[in-house]
Amino acid sequence: MKLGSWEEIIGHLMAVKDNGDGTTTLVFMADSRMIEVTVQSDTGNLERLVNHRIGLLRTDDQQRPYIVRMIEVGKDAIRKERKLQKWIR
Repeated sequence: MKLGSWEEIIGHLMAVKDNGDGTTTLVFMADSRMIEVTVQSDTGNLERLVNHRIGLLRTDDQQRPYIVRMIEVGKDAIRKERKLQKWIR
């Protein structure tokens, strides 16, 4: 699946793997499919988002092609969205 600019996939983050070559692979489940995305490792601690719902937003900025955000669902099923401090490069 290829994302166009400003498209987003929302899913459940299953794992974060450090590839040892300066990149990190995010593994998440979205639309009953397992999706892997490889990004630069300079994004901070993404392990804290494992087992949470996330949104992976594709931008049109070549310096920051992805934004990861955690999606929380409150008691009243109102979605609260919080952007992370770091950008995925």
